[in-house]
Amino acid sequence: MDTHNIVNFCIENSISENNQNIVLEYLKGLNRSGLKEATIRNNEHFLRFLLTHTKTDLDKFTRKDVNDIQDAINDWTKKNGKPASPTSKMQYKITLQRFLKGYGASTNNKELIELAKFGFAKVEGKKLESEDILSEEEVEKIIACCIGIRDKALVAIIYELGARVGEIQNCKIGDVKDHPYGFHITLNGKTGRRQVLLHKYQVYLKQWLVAHPNVNDPKAPLFTTAREYADSSYGKNKKKQGKDEPRAHSPLRTISMNLLLKKAARKAGIKKNVYCHLLRHSQATRLANTMTEQQLKKQMGWAGSSNMAQTYVHLSNPEIDNAVLASYGIRVVQDKEGNKVNRCARCSMPIPSGMRYCDCGMPVTQEAAQDKEMLIADVLTYLQQDPALLAKVSSKIK
Repeated sequence: MDTHNIVNFCIENSISENNQNIVLEYLKGLNRSGLKEATIRNNEHFLRFLLTHTKTDLDKFTRKDVNDIQDAINDWTKKNGKPASPTSKMQYKITLQRFLKGYGASTNNKELIELAKFGFAKVEGKKLESEDILSEEEVEKIIACCIGIRDKALVAIIYELGARVGEIQNCKIGDVKDHPYGFHITLNGKTGRRQVLLHKYQVYLKQWLVAHPNVNDPKAPLFTTAREYADSSYGKNKKKQGKDEPRAHSPLRTISMNLLLKKAARKAGIKKNVYCHLLRHSQATRLANTMTEQQLKKQMGWAGSSNMAQTYVHLSNPEIDNAVLASYGIRVVQDKEGNKVNRCARCSMPIPSGMRYCDCGMPVTQEAAQDKEMLIADVLTYLQQDPALLAKVSSKIK
């Protein structure tokens, strides 16, 4: 466990030696208990907040001190001046309870354990609606607008695998194995390791592996920074950076992934709030059409007892829509993957994805229909300028 960041923070903010020792021992205890690095990092972020909002020794906290911290959390604003989300505030209060209870138990401080008993309103996270989800067509537009093959492969793989960002950051070159239908990729996430198949967008990964700067190193991150960084220059105190340190390509950070994705989405004209985890939500919704609940849990890396699969089954319920359409005499035909097969309203022939017109000439998209109307209007305007030609055409129509 790296403690340099929290130590430097305490020094720069003149935190008392007692409080510094308390937070260090608490973080080391979390590390010894086997918690994941991301969880420990989140606790460290909270402890920084705690240390900057109290001058009291943490092992001598009173009810007033706990109330003051809760008030500070309620008034919490981020660096951009915007208030923290209700969910973030609730999480900090939960982390405060765990700190008081955990550190109190480890030091036999019954007063701290008692202080952990405070209530607060539970906040439900924002529920995604079906209109928030990205369609496959929208994802492909975003991929097309990504700059460079690394970014295209990143977006495509997060989407097709339904991967968590942390799983992609943990992914190494050695986790990628050839498969007759693409690649098997081993993801290591909060529920353990799982192997998933990359098929549809395998071409992007093939191209990225050709361009990857460390493709022959099995331990190299699958998605790396374009630049090389020294060990102390990436995510650490820049003042400690050494000019002669070994430099290497580092794993892409979450903020970098989200920024490149948002930039590509804007370029593609997508108006939705696009972020990396939305790709996972969108794929889970798509797969809910064709997979059983247990299959979906395995694909997405959810525990067997998790209720997450039900969320996406509810978001994607084509059976009800199809039943309503059937009541009007409309039969929705689906392919083997459960995707709707569009058919021409005139001749009933199937329409491949991306086609604007059927072979019979019927426009099959709204844009094509609008283009046809504009063309008809232009022709009529032209004919009105030539009465003789208009009369000839009219006689042919009759």
